[in-house]
Amino acid sequence: MHPEMGFVGGAAPDTGQREFSGRRRTGWGGEPPPVVGRRRGRTLGGMTIPPGPLSPADFADLFTDSPSHEPWPSDELVAEVETELGYRLPAAFVQVSRVANGGMLRRTVITVEDGEDVAVDYLAAIGRSPEDSLLGDLGTAFWIEEWGYPPVGVCVGLTVWGGHVTYWLDYTDCGPDGEPRVVEIDQELGYRTRLVAPDFVSFIRGLRVDPEG
Repeated sequence: MHPEMGFVGGAAPDTGQREFSGRRRTGWGGEPPPVVGRRRGRTLGGMTIPPGPLSPADFADLFTDSPSHEPWPSDELVAEVETELGYRLPAAFVQVSRVANGGMLRRTVITVEDGEDVAVDYLAAIGRSPEDSLLGDLGTAFWIEEWGYPPVGVCVGLTVWGGHVTYWLDYTDCGPDGEPRVVEIDQELGYRTRLVAPDFVSFIRGLRVDPEG
């Protein structure tokens, strides 16, 4: 993510205080993914898929070969990030982050609610790295406080051609502990918001490779 994106930003809205239960997940803790077994993990082309709602088939061709933005996130780090954000991250988002914690997507095309195909080029990492993480300098708080994006939840995806269009976990209807929908917010069009997917699992399954490359 980069700040030099030609924004015509407005004043940041008052985000207020959000209540969050801070529930912690149990799982692998700070250890790396275990040897694949019947219950602890599965594989896809030699890649370990951690337990979660997504199947190995859901990860096929999902990421490019570029490295993750951050190391594999432990349960402790996930809990810390959730507490600071004020939202419980979807289990599928955590699962994806344990395959590639922030990274460039190969499946970049998805169809939004009005039938238009849009591009999602990369996902943010669970962590604190300066640029490409949820708590980084250009994370969720940056988009809300600096460029006036509505405080609907957590910014998790962008396009490489510009920063006006962002993709968010939207907790407006479900609350901070619920299962958020995924929306596209376009700053240049008055923060137009369009539904991309009813949840993060559907979002990942809806992504497909651009046939035009």
